[in-house]
Amino acid sequence: MSTVLGRLLILRRPTEQPAPDDWENVCGINTTNFRILNDIVETKKANCTDRAQPPIRVRKYGGQDFSFSGSGVFEDEPAGKLLADAAKSQTVLSGWCVHVPGYGDFVGDWVLANFDFSGDLDNDMNFSSEVQAAGEITYTAL
Repeated sequence: MSTVLGRLLILRRPTEQPAPDDWENVCGINTTNFRILNDIVETKKANCTDRAQPPIRVRKYGGQDFSFSGSGVFEDEPAGKLLADAAKSQTVLSGWCVHVPGYGDFVGDWVLANFDFSGDLDNDMNFSSEVQAAGEITYTAL
């Protein structure tokens, strides 16, 4: 069993080029996080034979959601402005991919939940952003 580098967890956009060059990494992101969120539906069932017993909790899976967040140093160039522009214009990121190294690709449409600029007096300006699934996401195992 081997480990994988965290820097390989990346957001990719389609380039309209044929495979294997059909993805372009969204640059500038240094810290990343990918989250699979499962909704849990909980019900309680009474014991039919002995109503004096406490009810039993039953849990099952409901819906599922995906989100990717990343942060890094903001670069004043078209690639660096890509996510900020999409957030400002509320653009759906159609057909984008979250690549999880050693596990798989999650491809679909994403919306920008937030985009933040931050900085202090002595350092470079930073950004952070979160994209959330806008619909069905297709998973392809590696």
